[in-house]
Amino acid sequence: MGYDAVLCLNKMAKLLGQPDDAIHWNETVNMPWAETGLSSFWEKKDRWNTTHPIWRPGWIDIAGLGVSLAKRDWVEKMGNVWMEEGFMDKVSLSSIHLSNYHLDDDADGNPQCPLGGQCTGGVDFDFTIVPDANWYMIRPFYMH
Repeated sequence: MGYDAVLCLNKMAKLLGQPDDAIHWNETVNMPWAETGLSSFWEKKDRWNTTHPIWRPGWIDIAGLGVSLAKRDWVEKMGNVWMEEGFMDKVSLSSIHLSNYHLDDDADGNPQCPLGGQCTGGVDFDFTIVPDANWYMIRPFYMH
């Protein structure tokens, strides 16, 4: 979303006749990198390989598509991974792919739930399910 903010600030700088301000704002988020960097990240050959032993899409991958520079194709692919591969927990939506819940387990394979009770692997440990993450995760689907 920083990129979208800079696009708005650039427009403001132009309207106010302050073109040097746009240079400053672009530098704050490395704007020249944005389009090529996002493309190289999302169009990697194995980006959608969800059988990788560790990498699964997380909330930051989904939320990261909530910028105007994201391509609809990326959002559709992530949506398919999201719905088919699993982000639905007892309380939706999980910000961690369900197959990665075990990564929060202790050395004996026990879920770390400091508040006690039953959890599915870190729900209480690392903010796996929180309202703001849910908002950021569904935002790209409405945008694109």
